[in-house]
Amino acid sequence: PGATEGPRGSAAEGMRRPLSREEVLGFVLGFLSLGYEMFLLRLVSLAHEPRPYTFAFTLLFFLLFWTLGVWLAGRTADRSARILAAGALAIALMPLVYAADRWQQKFALYGGGLLFFLPCLCFGAMYGRLVSAAARVWGRDVGRFYALNTLGSCLGILFF
Repeated sequence: PGATEGPRGSAAEGMRRPLSREEVLGFVLGFLSLGYEMFLLRLVSLAHEPRPYTFAFTLLFFLLFWTLGVWLAGRTADRSARILAAGALAIALMPLVYAADRWQQKFALYGGGLLFFLPCLCFGAMYGRLVSAAARVWGRDVGRFYALNTLGSCLGILFF
């Protein structure tokens, strides 16, 4: 009995520990990034007609740019503050990109329309940074991080 209580006790103790900074930020990141996806679905539909093709295009490129951001996170030095600043700037410029697309330039979806997805690179890069920093005991910590990120994502979808 004594030998089996140790691992169970430490696992239970790990589940009760307070949330780490990375886990809290993972929740916020999920909330904001999926909120941005909802914004993109509306924005791209307004600029390029609300068709099933437009929906599929938006989902595809949101995930593609996100994935590229995660890939870049593993291949660059930790510059989280710069990534956050670049993401915030990119999001702040989206109304101007939308106005240019809808009223002036009429971007092709596979051309200038890809500008809408630049913030997704930053979301993916931050996800890669945060999940790597949160993983001290891989299965336990990544599971907690993933659960909180997913909860934030679901709430972001509902809120936005």
